[in-house]
This record gives sequence, structure tokens and C-alpha cells, in this order.
Amino acid sequence: MHYCYILYSLKSGIFYIDHTGDLEREVVLHNRAKIVSTGPHLPWELVWHESFDTEKKAHDCARYLKSHNGREYVYKRLLSMIFPQNKVMES
Repeated sequence: MHYCYILYSLKSGIFYIDHTGDLEREVVLHNRAKIVSTGPHLPWELVWHESFDTEKKAHDCARYLKSHNGREYVYKRLLSMIFPQNKVMES
């Protein structure tokens, strides 16, 4: 299985979007500061993920979510379900 996922920084209030073949391991690596780009924003919480049968599909999902239209989708659809009280501010 391959996954597209969104992490939320409890410290900085930012989101990180990526894809992986091992979701549990990836979240642990982020929270142990093993990923340079996310280390300064610890701790991270997994707020959304979707599984795919191929790495390409997971990669395409992450690529879309990082695009302008994808970010709009993330903020308007996905995060409104995750944070229904509008606790998340658009950046």
C-alpha cells in the first residue's frame, strides 16, 4: 500500500503534504526530527491520509494537493471535516 497524507504542526499551525509506502514509520520520522524540513515544527499530528495501490497514484495525489487548486481543496473540503470549528486559518 502507498499513502498520500497531511500532517499538522501543533507548534506552528502549518500543514505538510507528502506520500509514502510506510505511513506509520513516516509519522514517527517526522516526530523524531529525522526529516529536515519538518524538524523545527514538532510535534506533528496525522490529520488525513488516503491509501493507493500504486506509488504513482499516491505521488499524484500529493502533487495535486500541493498545487494551487489542491490547496484550495484541502482547506475548503478536507480540513473543514477535520477541524469543523474553523480552528485552521489559511496561510
